[in-house]
Amino acid sequence: MEDSLKPWSVAIGTSRPARLVMGSVMVVAMLAGISQAAIGSPGAADAKRVAGALPLTSAQIGAAKASGTGCSWSLAKDRRIRFAAADDHAVVRLPSGVVVLRPAADARDLFPFTHDRWSGDGVAVSVASVGRAMRKGGETIEQAADLKVSVGATIWKGRGLMVCGS
Repeated sequence: MEDSLKPWSVAIGTSRPARLVMGSVMVVAMLAGISQAAIGSPGAADAKRVAGALPLTSAQIGAAKASGTGCSWSLAKDRRIRFAAADDHAVVRLPSGVVVLRPAADARDLFPFTHDRWSGDGVAVSVASVGRAMRKGGETIEQAADLKVSVGATIWKGRGLMVCGS
């Protein structure tokens, strides 16, 4: 089983962690997102949920000017793009809608064509590379990466695959 889809210990509404069962409950919890405060920590009764990054369409990526030579992030299992970035434009889709992002003021270069931190409309997104980058062909680099989406005090995190190239 893929690391990003293993059941997490969560405490929602109690101060004791509870184990999610495999199957549809786990999938719903992962799709809905779980705040960082809710991941096995005390005080999770106060934790709110934020939905994780939802799959984007090509039209949504194009409208945000985040297509072309750049990077995209997806869960390794389904490979559907959930974050895309090109030059100084990025996009993520939440249940509240598509959010167009710009590099954060303190953003650094990450991967060949993107930044590590993005923000826009009260949403902050950060990307952290994990492990070694692998060249795929002459124009593409793949690397495991963690995506963190923050909306106010709530956070969704996922480990997936960042693909950069043209």
